[in-house]
Amino acid sequence: MKPLDALAPAALASRQFEACLKYLPLGHAQHREPGTGSAAASGAGLSAPTGPGPARKPTKGERKRKMLQEAAERARADERAKASRQQYPAGQSGAQQRGDKGSGKGGQVPRPILAAGGVGKTPSAGPGYGANESICFSFNLPGGCPGAPAGGRCGRGLHICAKCFQQHPITGNH
Repeated sequence: MKPLDALAPAALASRQFEACLKYLPLGHAQHREPGTGSAAASGAGLSAPTGPGPARKPTKGERKRKMLQEAAERARADERAKASRQQYPAGQSGAQQRGDKGSGKGGQVPRPILAAGGVGKTPSAGPGYGANESICFSFNLPGGCPGAPAGGRCGRGLHICAKCFQQHPITGNH
């Protein structure tokens, strides 16, 4: 028997020795398949933490890499959006070139026409016009539209009544 063999069991049972072993990294033992190698090599008998531990804080390099990837993705999305937009000549917006009023809903019907029960478009096809055609608001307001006679058409729409769709203005006839 060697002189230190008598002291080994007492040293292995001490708290100081256990504390020194508790925080040792497992090294290659954590990558071994179960059942291979010796019990000492696989970490059996040591009180290693089990289960998912606290989340590891990302390093400065990882945070910077993630930030650069997000910035690159935003730049690619901006380029795709820019490429999908149509280019229009200087001085004209897309709505002006397409002839839109802006919101896509068409012009707003003036209050006097609404108060008299009029509308802004034809509901169905009639003599000389089709369904859902614009009606000239100026023709139906006092003062009229000098663009065309009753029953005609100007750049703003048909010259018909906004209420009964006949060939007269809405003012004074209803």
